[in-house]
Amino acid sequence: VYSDGFLAAPEDDEVGAVIGSMFPQPLVETASGSRFPLDGKLGGGFCLVAYSADPDRAFSCFEGLPPDLNRLCVTPTSVLPHFAGRLLVVRDVDSYLETFVKGARDIVFIIRPDRYVADAVKMKLNGHMATRWDLLMGRTAVP
Repeated sequence: VYSDGFLAAPEDDEVGAVIGSMFPQPLVETASGSRFPLDGKLGGGFCLVAYSADPDRAFSCFEGLPPDLNRLCVTPTSVLPHFAGRLLVVRDVDSYLETFVKGARDIVFIIRPDRYVADAVKMKLNGHMATRWDLLMGRTAVP
């Protein structure tokens, strides 16, 4: 676990504790039943991952972020994924992410290319993640 470097300052103790940790790589499942390791869909750069039972709300939290960032939503084991246009929604088959976040829900992660968690916050609307991204990238001053 990293405690400094290219990491955001925790905003919330409940979910912020995972910042600096290696992001888990659970087995996930699509709405069509295809299963694969999550790592295969994260891409080679920064990635946005929401963990939520409500993918539509999760994807609305991504407003204002660079369009080239890979983004997907992982639903809890008990929630079947559904199609959400061009955005990928998958289900955590073995509750691995739920264990990682100690049962918390509605979280958005910024994952670094090396698969460490650069930021983790509770889902909020109105460009909150875009502000967190800008802070992480050094584009705005810390409030």
